[in-house]
Amino acid sequence: MAATRRAPGGGRKPLPRDRAQSAKVMVRLKPDLRQALEDLAKRNGHDLSGEIRDGLYYWLYRSGRPALHVGGLSGLIEELVGRIEQRTKKRWIDDPVTGVYVRSEIDRLIRHWAPEPTKRVTVPPEIADITSGLIALAEMFRRPPQGIPSIAPEGFVHGPELARIMEDLGSGWERNRQYRRHK
Repeated sequence: MAATRRAPGGGRKPLPRDRAQSAKVMVRLKPDLRQALEDLAKRNGHDLSGEIRDGLYYWLYRSGRPALHVGGLSGLIEELVGRIEQRTKKRWIDDPVTGVYVRSEIDRLIRHWAPEPTKRVTVPPEIADITSGLIALAEMFRRPPQGIPSIAPEGFVHGPELARIMEDLGSGWERNRQYRRHK
């Protein structure tokens, strides 16, 4: 039997340099989960593999990186916010009143587990600067209005993850400026 020859240019296209060492992972999905992923990929302008890959990176950053006590707290906060939004039927980032409920109840949730100091504690500037710096860095990675150059998150530690989070959250600076104008 004679050997068959492949047509020129046939076969799998070479992977981009950053994915050349990638591995294939087979996963079985129920039809409803696959459909939900395909719908999400379409909304985000990805193919199914790209959406799953992005989701895995996001999951690893959110769930795989923090210590268990941090991951546990973030899980409780997600559950709390979901329940508050379900009750108010509004998203906390869209509704100032729901936002107040979320701020208040997250504080109450953390106070339940955090050790209570025996004397008054003031947050020192070097700790307060952590929050200010995180806000500033995350806001830099949001998609700016058309015509304003964006800052590439790839040059920063956890920059791509912060950029993805900012896509979900939107700008707090812009949102709160809108509400300040109505006062």
